[in-house]
Amino acid sequence: MIKIECDPWEQKQLSEYLQYAKKKLIEDCNNGLITALYLEIEINKINNLLRIVAGKGQNDYLLDSASYRRQSMYNNLSEADKEIRRIPQI
Repeated sequence: MIKIECDPWEQKQLSEYLQYAKKKLIEDCNNGLITALYLEIEINKINNLLRIVAGKGQNDYLLDSASYRRQSMYNNLSEADKEIRRIPQI
């Protein structure tokens, strides 16, 4: 993962450019220059970038670490299953 640092002014400018790009794509679709499917794909890309610029990005790794998988698996168990796991195995 790459971390890009910018100040609040740069963050706002980047968000405004992405909003402008989204607006222009919608205009192009209304004028028949691009298809609705292409518009949907590009809007999703722009929305993802806007979330990242706003600091609300998500973990997009294909696999989580083994320790995280073990911990999340344990957290998703019911209380009865957690009790069973606490019983020492003979």
